[in-house]
Amino acid sequence: KKQLSFALLRAVQKIKPDDPLKIVFDFIDWSFIPPLVEKFYSSQGNEAYNPVSIFKCFLLPYFGEARSMNDVAEKLKFDTRLQFLCGFYDGNTPSSGTFSNHKSKWKDDTFYKIMRTLIAQLVAIGVLSGKNIAIDSSHIFAYSNPKKQSDPDARWGCKHEDYYFFGYKIHLVVDTETQLPIDAIVTPGNKADSPYAKPLIKGTKELVSPETAAMDAAYDAHDNYQACVGAGITPIIDFNKRGKKPLPKDPNLFSVLKVPSTGSDLSRIGNNFFCPATNLRLVRDGKDSQRANRQKILCKHKNCPLSSKCKPLKGHGRTFYVYPTCDIRLYGDIPRDSDEWKLLYNLRTSVERCFSELKGQHLLERPKVRGIVSTSIHAFLSIIALLLKRLKDFLLQEKLKTCPAKGGVGIVTA
Repeated sequence: KKQLSFALLRAVQKIKPDDPLKIVFDFIDWSFIPPLVEKFYSSQGNEAYNPVSIFKCFLLPYFGEARSMNDVAEKLKFDTRLQFLCGFYDGNTPSSGTFSNHKSKWKDDTFYKIMRTLIAQLVAIGVLSGKNIAIDSSHIFAYSNPKKQSDPDARWGCKHEDYYFFGYKIHLVVDTETQLPIDAIVTPGNKADSPYAKPLIKGTKELVSPETAAMDAAYDAHDNYQACVGAGITPIIDFNKRGKKPLPKDPNLFSVLKVPSTGSDLSRIGNNFFCPATNLRLVRDGKDSQRANRQKILCKHKNCPLSSKCKPLKGHGRTFYVYPTCDIRLYGDIPRDSDEWKLLYNLRTSVERCFSELKGQHLLERPKVRGIVSTSIHAFLSIIALLLKRLKDFLLQEKLKTCPAKGGVGIVTA
């Protein structure tokens, strides 16, 4: 470390041990950042600022320490507390242009990797476990001129038929117990939610081992069930009822509504399937020779009351097709009508509370940048601020538990 100036030394003495920035900045192992960004620097020319110090500065607005990066640059000129906590020990602080240059060089991929590494550190010390996760998306309004479209990457999106927005979507995986993000993807506002569940699940599995994943009806797609089961996760996904025909309640309506040709509307008890109209048990008849991923289910009841209306073929009744993914969707490890399933699905509200905290306290809904790269950086910094704030709460709670005054042994936070 460089020798501290007298003014900086006086400021250090006044920083309280429970200063939120001091707690998290001292505790986190930031040594992974220099190797991550060294490719962006040249060995020639003036000595560059410490990338760890630069990154800490990026977080200041999201902790409420400044209004913008321009404000950060101004405050660093005279605020010795921020100078010390960010690591500018000689009083030489960066300008707002320096911050802009670093964002341009690092791009969103670097900030994403930093976010993921910090999440891994929180997992390692037990701040979050990821046993049960929830996936959802939320909108971010574009920082755009109201008179004309000034953000080329933003798009019109729709939350429901009466609510449209111009901007982006952030797709999030949240640990339901702590309401902390585990992974995130930012897209233009016109992108659907469902296709991003699969990459989010893959990214989550790299850090934690979830047992269940709760999602709303927007994610009711076979690919998402397959992604969950393939990752060893029980999918808790609500049915999307749009476009579904109701089951016939009266067998006489069978000829009008037609018998479905797939197994999606079949009744099932254990491994037995039953006709939705007559409730007669159906028989498995091997796999379809044309499609290896579906199984044939036949009605072989000669005395079926609807045999004349069911278009019998070659001496047997209707043929149904059951897809393995349909099996997962309809009959998972946890029955849909059970209290356990309902309880796990209700945990999905944790992602909504996470969005509320990000937007309310960590500036997520107030981007002052344009373009998907800068908006992604903004979202990742907002998430990192939330993670570090929760880390601070965790460390203070652990300190209270093990405080020597309470008969404990104390913990080291620096």
